[in-house]
Amino acid sequence: MRESEARLSLAAESAEAGLWVLDLGDGRFWTTEKARELFRFPPDFEITFEAFLQSELEQAYVEIGQLKQRLQEENLYLREEATSGRAQGEIIGQSEAIRRVLKPAA
Repeated sequence: MRESEARLSLAAESAEAGLWVLDLGDGRFWTTEKARELFRFPPDFEITFEAFLQSELEQAYVEIGQLKQRLQEENLYLREEATSGRAQGEIIGQSEAIRRVLKPAA
């Protein structure tokens, strides 16, 4: 078993791939160093299924906070544009979605 893990680790390192396997019997992960790096686990940390879920939940909350901040900034920008007087009869925004909608009209 150790020899096959060593071969798999070497192949993954060569490909710069992060691999992991969950042992359903005890709920622990075997991972390559790259997978630990990608999932932000230290080299000596025993990764359990619960620890993995907790880590992903924490990361999701960070991303939600970032998206919330971005949405608030965009909301403020659009409110300022809408009330500035420059936007009379104009479409406000420069997103890719707006460009796709307006492209057929141009």
